[in-house]
Amino acid sequence: MIKAIDIPSEKLSPFFKKNEEVCLNFENKIKEFKGSVTGSYGAWSFKAAGRIEGDPLCVYKIEKSTYTRDVYLFFKSLYTLSEWQYKSENLKNIEIHIKRKKILDKIGLTKYSSLNNAKYYVIKESGLKGLFVKKLVTKLKSILKEKQLISLSISNSVMKIKVESKDYSLDTANEIRTLIKNNN
Repeated sequence: MIKAIDIPSEKLSPFFKKNEEVCLNFENKIKEFKGSVTGSYGAWSFKAAGRIEGDPLCVYKIEKSTYTRDVYLFFKSLYTLSEWQYKSENLKNIEIHIKRKKILDKIGLTKYSSLNNAKYYVIKESGLKGLFVKKLVTKLKSILKEKQLISLSISNSVMKIKVESKDYSLDTANEIRTLIKNNN
């Protein structure tokens, strides 16, 4: 269960209400799949994790922090993160890493190659991949286009995805879950 941080003065804040709404929606979505949820929220932040048993085993995490001190003046004042992790035998023999392009990638000094239709990203892959990778990239199309993907890796039957986004709906995450389930 996701719990409110019990500070009475914060409960009247519109930020508290918005964070509460995000967390309750997240909790309800995880419970739709008979999953378990933990976490907490307040006016300035939230952190929650959900776990759905089965194949694939799924662990979804969402996090938001708002910084207001002067020390953060030169940095982004809002930190948002979604992490999706899947464990399934359907991912065995697939080794992939997708990340944002860095300077060494742009000049060709790494083992990564450009990801088709995603000019800000590079990919390193080995093992069996085929149609699965194409379908996966299609599911991530809007996230890639908006430059929200931080990283994606598949190794040892585990896929980990990190996304910087204010969209915590889990729609794309559940589409990927279905894709993995059907990857025989």
